[in-house]
Amino acid sequence: MATAGVTVVFSALTVAVAMSGMFVFADPTMTSFGVGGLSAVLFSMVAALTLLPALLSILGAKIKPARMRAAGTGAFYRLSRFVQRFALPVLIVVGSGLALLATPFLEANLENGDARSLPRSSEARAAALTLADRFPSRGADPIVVIADVESGSAEAEAWIAALSELDGVAGLQVRDGFPAAMTVVDVVPADRSQGEVAMDLVRTIREDAASTSFTAEVGGTAASTLDAREMIGSRIPWAIGIVVAATLVLLFLMTGSLAIPVKAVVMNVLSLGASFGALVWVFQDGNLSGLLGFDPVGSIDLWLPTIIFLFAFGLSMDYEVFLLGRVKEIHDRTGDNDLSVSAGLQSTGRIITSAAFLIVVVFAGFAAGETLTIKQLGVGLALAVAVDATVVRSLLVPATMKLLGGNWSRSDPLPPGERCRPGGTRSGIFLFSRVEP
Repeated sequence: MATAGVTVVFSALTVAVAMSGMFVFADPTMTSFGVGGLSAVLFSMVAALTLLPALLSILGAKIKPARMRAAGTGAFYRLSRFVQRFALPVLIVVGSGLALLATPFLEANLENGDARSLPRSSEARAAALTLADRFPSRGADPIVVIADVESGSAEAEAWIAALSELDGVAGLQVRDGFPAAMTVVDVVPADRSQGEVAMDLVRTIREDAASTSFTAEVGGTAASTLDAREMIGSRIPWAIGIVVAATLVLLFLMTGSLAIPVKAVVMNVLSLGASFGALVWVFQDGNLSGLLGFDPVGSIDLWLPTIIFLFAFGLSMDYEVFLLGRVKEIHDRTGDNDLSVSAGLQSTGRIITSAAFLIVVVFAGFAAGETLTIKQLGVGLALAVAVDATVVRSLLVPATMKLLGGNWSRSDPLPPGERCRPGGTRSGIFLFSRVEP
């Protein structure tokens, strides 16, 4: 508990911080995700610090000790040593590769899901596709404009005539059955319901309405998508800033280093960028649609990048804290940066890989679903966790830690003149003992 307990606390707090980023958006769905994720993490932390020690005190005698392994052995240890010998080339090649994989996300088209996102067996989906196929002339979903002006008045007629002449208008119809004190107009854009032509048309109508003597509100599919995009765009920097800043502070308190927390955040951003690029390549561009069983719609769900970023950032940092906790524990005993990283990676490698595999299996269940949004969420999170637990942990972490050198604050410094060597009597996969010079 003196060592793993600290790791559990910092790990839980970093994940909780990432979940808290969802509260910034003040959206009921995002808030629900945040409350669910935050409570699950905090309850798990409390259980690990209280229930688990109690159970171990009862059942611990029946647990066999781990098989001891000689220092300097193991696949993760050897891989780490190899990476450390070629740290700069590995960092350049792997970092550039992840950045390259992220480039498709620059062309991401973010839209709200429609009937095409429903399962292929859905009757609502079949009806929507049938309407679009048999009645293509009905066009896109209309932009609905509600004006506080008397229907049929000269002012209303002049305003409607001006609307019909705007660029991008394919059709216009005044609705009947409303009170005479208001005018409701359906403006059909000349492009897709959530295309750029429709978005520009919404902006133009709103700008023009500001110069009229009456109030006009603009709604519909295009308007709601535009509003959501602008809201996310204005608040995502705050969410990312809060999460990153809090994570940096927590990692600094844990490691006593300024460089290592920055390194951890940069590594996570690289792995997330690669998963976002793959998400666009698979779902927006339609690659692997046959294998995954979906019909591409040419877009990514509007909220998915934000949800995936916050969830995956928390999970990735969870692994980072788990690894750094073990590395710092060994560094406090040895003072050897390279040996601590290799030994820490070896002692945590199997656990992190197994945990990541279990999470990937869970998210693969999402990917097997028929609803496109859930499928995108599952694939995006599975890719982010897989890349982080393999490429980042096994290659980028040893390489960057080697280049950063001894940037640790030792919580248990050795007395002057002492040094450490592998092979003492301490328990654990890698053993170290203090020896007099």
